[in-house]
Amino acid sequence: MTSPHAPSKTVAPPTGLALVLETSIAGITYYDFHDGRMPVDAGMPLKVVREATNNYDANAIAIYTPAGAKLGYIPRRKNPLLARLMDAGWPLSGRVERVETPHPGLGDPRHSACRASIDISIFVPRYEA
Repeated sequence: MTSPHAPSKTVAPPTGLALVLETSIAGITYYDFHDGRMPVDAGMPLKVVREATNNYDANAIAIYTPAGAKLGYIPRRKNPLLARLMDAGWPLSGRVERVETPHPGLGDPRHSACRASIDISIFVPRYEA
């Protein structure tokens, strides 16, 4: 288990891409990762999918594994700019940077000290003028 306060490493974007956001995935307790059915590792590429018709957030952006399993969403307070980029046709991609899973038996997963988290980076193609 890693510390939730571990210092962030500088993220090196893949060749041809620019880093636009570092964040944790919101809503992972609602999907398969939370109960251990979905293996997720640092370095795993992620699919970034715009959900413009989402009933709860018009700027919703979902995060999926390469196999198509939904992990959660970009947090609502961080998604407006990314949603506009995607709506304008910019393809975004993602990568898992850190996975934190609580020690089994620590208690109620709804308690903040017992929650799992997935830290990710979001990239956009680098524009060369």
